[in-house]
Amino acid sequence: MLLTVVVMLVGLYIIVRGMRLKNDTLENGDTVHKHGLPITPRDERVFETIDVEKNAEHEQDALSNMAQVMEATPVDTLKTAAPVAEPTAQTAQTQANHDKPVQAQVAIEQVDNGFDEESAVLNQHMDEQQNFDEANNPLGECEGTVTIVITPQFGAPISGRKVLEISRNYGLRHGVMNMFHRHELEDGRGDRWFSMMAENIEGPTAFDLNTLADDHFTGLILFLVLPHKQLLRGYDSMVSTANMLARELNATLTDENRNLMDDEAFARLRGILANHQ
Repeated sequence: MLLTVVVMLVGLYIIVRGMRLKNDTLENGDTVHKHGLPITPRDERVFETIDVEKNAEHEQDALSNMAQVMEATPVDTLKTAAPVAEPTAQTAQTQANHDKPVQAQVAIEQVDNGFDEESAVLNQHMDEQQNFDEANNPLGECEGTVTIVITPQFGAPISGRKVLEISRNYGLRHGVMNMFHRHELEDGRGDRWFSMMAENIEGPTAFDLNTLADDHFTGLILFLVLPHKQLLRGYDSMVSTANMLARELNATLTDENRNLMDDEAFARLRGILANHQ
């Protein structure tokens, strides 16, 4: 109990002593410090106001002084870089030439040459193609033909797409003279048995593969050329194909003179060909 009273008295003494020291400091005008920093009493603090108009006048005076200095400074002292020379016509042309792609210059040189020089490789290819066409021309050594005309009934046209389908289904391959040909083997090897061309309102015509998909025809013409190495085999294959196409296209079969051909007529013609070979 006694110890508690002593502690309370010591604490009270410390508080009273601190208050006296603070009052003495304020009365003597000494600066109060807190945590090592000076503290100015609130009622003694002075807040500086900014004069906006004065600052504006000061900036305006500074700009005016700068303008006067610029006017008084000679023009030569203001140049900081050498003058840039204007491009001449020759300089512009030189720059344009540098900008052109090399490929364009090469192309122009090729056009100027006019393709006067002949290509040995191209000439050789064209000669080989011509020799091949002449050797495989179905009418090259023709002494006569055996012809079957396939004409759809009621004037129904045959589309080029249908022709392509027929050629695939019946082993016909597009070849010389822009015709389709049936050979001994379906891959195009062996003797040619017969050929196929088209017919339109103007007469017999070949097949242009570039436009065939959009073309239409009034009929198809199957023919073999005499003399023939395998005459009867070629004839039998041609007649068989013609009969199947007639059923598929709902067409009639005639000879080149538009005479109807039936099984009896085909048999009679086969006998004539047998005696011919």
